[in-house]
Amino acid sequence: AREMSEGAGGAVVDGDVSSLDAASGGGGAPIATSEPLTYDPVLLGAFCVLFCSAFAFYATAAQRPDKARVFHFLSCTVTGVAAIAYLVMAFGGGAQVLTLEDGSTRTFFYVRYADWLVTTPLLLLDLGLLAGAPLPSVLAVMGLDVMMVLSGLAGPVFFAGEPVAKWALFGLGMAWLFPVLHAVGSRWPSMATAQVFNTYRAAAYPTLALWAAYPAVWAACEGLNVLSEEWEVLAYAVLDVLAKAGVSAVLLANHRAVDHAARML
Repeated sequence: AREMSEGAGGAVVDGDVSSLDAASGGGGAPIATSEPLTYDPVLLGAFCVLFCSAFAFYATAAQRPDKARVFHFLSCTVTGVAAIAYLVMAFGGGAQVLTLEDGSTRTFFYVRYADWLVTTPLLLLDLGLLAGAPLPSVLAVMGLDVMMVLSGLAGPVFFAGEPVAKWALFGLGMAWLFPVLHAVGSRWPSMATAQVFNTYRAAAYPTLALWAAYPAVWAACEGLNVLSEEWEVLAYAVLDVLAKAGVSAVLLANHRAVDHAARML
């Protein structure tokens, strides 16, 4: 049966209203109460770092030659898109609750994958342009990266309670990842000129290590559910900040190498 509560002023309110505005002097106007938003400090912290990085990369582009600004704008877009995703997650959006095979539930942040679908190909474009890799090679690696991210997304979204299908899609994603890592770590360095080689290596090798860590976090969180949601948020936040803001800062720090790569565009 529906509960009815009558205010002091005679107004009848449907629902579960437990209190009236004491400051209204007994006027009978009900208060619309709601739970306040709670903000995860880790997500907010990652947003702040990524947003400030995006702003810095954009602002410093004005001081660089026209062609060199390409690298600044790519880095700005990478960190800016990631900042949007982290602000959405901090507000409690971009997520859904999944029911796993054992009947337990877990929050899944799908907006994180939307971020990766945009930012990881742009990171590869950044590295490919720095190394002077042929455009067809860069585009091929970017396409493999997109398929890797989609594979990692499809498993939890469509088969959260079906481990065989979920892990099969994870394996498919790893099959796409290996040629990406091979290109970044082996093929592209061989194409880099002496003027950019050290800068490329300083940006690419940490990228390899960080990107290799993402599947381990996925396996522990979305895959096996052995890592808590709090640790998942922290692990992905650290990886994203380092792989996006950190690597971009390293790449842009050597103006001479960036200017040389820009002249080759």
